[in-house]
Amino acid sequence: MSARPLGWGLFLGAMVVFAALPLYWMLVVSLQAGKQQLVVGNPWWPENFTLEHYGGLLTDPNFGRLVLNTAAATGATLGWQTSAATCSTSTTPGQSLPRSCLG
Repeated sequence: MSARPLGWGLFLGAMVVFAALPLYWMLVVSLQAGKQQLVVGNPWWPENFTLEHYGGLLTDPNFGRLVLNTAAATGATLGWQTSAATCSTSTTPGQSLPRSCLG
């Protein structure tokens, strides 16, 4: 194996770890009990796991509304980005915009 593919493999592996580490950290912190985040020890593997935070979240009466707001904002953002990308790539220099992009 040459050095170039090995280097790219190491680089991509490091980027995957770099991207996944915050997600792992959020999961670990969400499973820690109360003030366990403030206790000195191994922060990467808590001693006592609890689902208390998830129980509180699912019994919160505003949780459904928060999920609906998140879905609406995500849908609007994706729709806006899709239409902007379609209109920006549908013409070549010197051509006019398609009617679908003009409203």
